[in-house]
Amino acid sequence: MLRDDWFMRQLHEAADAIARAFDNQIAGRFDDALEVLDEGWNGLLANDRTIFEMVDDATAATLLGDARRVRAAARLAQAEGEVLAARGEPGAAAGRWRRALALFTAAHAAHPVPEDAEYLATVRERLGEES
Repeated sequence: MLRDDWFMRQLHEAADAIARAFDNQIAGRFDDALEVLDEGWNGLLANDRTIFEMVDDATAATLLGDARRVRAAARLAQAEGEVLAARGEPGAAAGRWRRALALFTAAHAAHPVPEDAEYLATVRERLGEES
């Protein structure tokens, strides 16, 4: 029971970070938005983001384990891409969107949900790929 509570709290914290980052992005506070997203990553990865960013996409998905955590990480990466693009950093944004696409794809392969199609299409569009 405690593990389930902790797990759900991680997912809610990531979702909350994305919402707060979006508000900051809309207000033009890009650094604040990225800081809030970093907090979301820290909650999801137990402050182990450095290692997460060093590994390839497949290993990253494996480290996260559950498809819901993989999806939450994909959404955080997608949100970072949006902030970076709005801040005028298209190369950095594309890197985050590529990670998001790989994570969404891994989550969908492990446990497909209907929302995956929309997220995958959005990230592919950002990358200039066809769905």
